[in-house]
Amino acid sequence: MANPKLISEVTEVLERTLLKSGLRKRSAQVFTRDIAKEMLGWVGLNRAVNRQDGRLELNPVIGVRHERVEALVAKLSGVKYHAFTPPTLSTPLGYLMPNKEYKAWLFESGADNVLRVNRLVEAVRTWGYSFMEANRTLPDLIETMVQSGFGYPHQNAYRIPVGYQLIGETRKAEDYINKHINALSTRNDLAADYYRAFAVAFHEQISANAHET
Repeated sequence: MANPKLISEVTEVLERTLLKSGLRKRSAQVFTRDIAKEMLGWVGLNRAVNRQDGRLELNPVIGVRHERVEALVAKLSGVKYHAFTPPTLSTPLGYLMPNKEYKAWLFESGADNVLRVNRLVEAVRTWGYSFMEANRTLPDLIETMVQSGFGYPHQNAYRIPVGYQLIGETRKAEDYINKHINALSTRNDLAADYYRAFAVAFHEQISANAHET
């Protein structure tokens, strides 16, 4: 297990360096930056402290969060809206780097951990910020969710149709949901039931909007 002193020292240096890079601290492990109206760049710091070698492992996750998408997903899913989590789309930083593979940064007592922090933050700035900027509009974000394979399919399934609806592509939104419902087939697990309830709420929302216009 990593030494508490090591964890504290690395956390302090990392937080200070991330703040200098233009990020805002939202919680112990989440930082954001404004990239466009209603759009946040998102950095999450997954950490493993129970390695047998005593080192601290950090796996940065890069994301983009669209505020209206998340507000509507929360409403239609019947869950409480949260101000900065989850991201609408996210991926471990390593998959944005040239090797496109999982990458963790390791810290240990007696090493030059300031140098290692600087390298981590430089990777966030180089590859993470580039990903954020490439997805700073809702149409671009939707396209990435649909085409790239980034994100978790069960989360994208809620956000893609909501995104379509918000940009006025109602037919695409309905087609996407109907296709997903058909794919669930006879599944009776909780995840399938939650999505069916979301689909009902989504269609009711569309009907309500149609009546208003």
